[in-house]
Amino acid sequence: MKTLLTLTSIYLLAVCTSAADPQEVAFSAGLSHHETLVANKKVVYDTIFTNVGGAYNSNTGIFTCPTAGLYVFQFHALSHSSGNMWLELHQNYNYVASIWGHIDNEYSAAGNSVILRLAKDDQVFVQAADQTDLYGTPQEIYGTFSGYLISSIYEEFPAVVGLLLIVPETSIMKTLLILTSLCLLAVCTSAADPQVVAFSAGLSQHLSLAAKKKVIYDTIFTNVGGGYNTGIFTCPTAGLYLFQFHALSQSSGKMWLELRHNDKYVASTWGHIDNQYSTAGNSVILKLAKDDKVFVQTADQTDLYGTPEQIYGTFSGYLISSIYEEFPAS
Repeated sequence: MKTLLTLTSIYLLAVCTSAADPQEVAFSAGLSHHETLVANKKVVYDTIFTNVGGAYNSNTGIFTCPTAGLYVFQFHALSHSSGNMWLELHQNYNYVASIWGHIDNEYSAAGNSVILRLAKDDQVFVQAADQTDLYGTPQEIYGTFSGYLISSIYEEFPAVVGLLLIVPETSIMKTLLILTSLCLLAVCTSAADPQVVAFSAGLSQHLSLAAKKKVIYDTIFTNVGGGYNTGIFTCPTAGLYLFQFHALSQSSGKMWLELRHNDKYVASTWGHIDNQYSTAGNSVILKLAKDDKVFVQTADQTDLYGTPEQIYGTFSGYLISSIYEEFPAS
């Protein structure tokens, strides 16, 4: 019995140690040359800044997920003067989100970000939606593609479950195994800080909103923790959170958005170009208490562009670190 309990303890500690110190996965790459792409051609970002885990391939432009989990992806680009720039983020050839840029006789920049739940070996990449002219040189890198793991997704503990199944129900050994497993899992779970909170949503329809109207992002990419609902993120656990929001205006339309924390102003995005579309984005880190609310609303009349196949407006956030109250002195 002692040997079995010892082996069970060692196994659980090994798994829990893995959970507390998850695999690090992060990559970031840039485009160091001009590139003209036809529709459905991948962007191959050739300059690697970071590739921890070796999951990004600079020959193909593809990130292949090495471990299941929640990942943040960001992509940015600059068009040639008067050129079109229309890029899409894909997960296993499933469309996720877009960026667009074009200004007559000018360069145009755009970016977007999303949080996705990936299975092992899923592939994520950026490709052209139509004829696209990207600007880049070794000394002027505007086009970038980055991603990083924010939380691994762990399987249950099959070995322990199988072990419990073969031990007789009436045996003391089974009771001790269960108690040992529960105690170790409780300790390790606490060490791994399993509370994962992450959401990412997009706008799949055109919206024309008056001032002080909330933007309801209707397409949910990720909602771990269930904090996002009808445009509002309600904080399920106190902590530090990163928020990002992006948008594209309709042609000649104005786009003036504000991020708000419990109806207190935090930050803005703005865009307007006569006879053109305009894009903008912003990001902040906020310290939230439980049940705090964060949302995006209009500062003035705003005309947003979006369709199911062209999602430019996104709102994402995730828990960076929980904040725990100290235990009162006894």
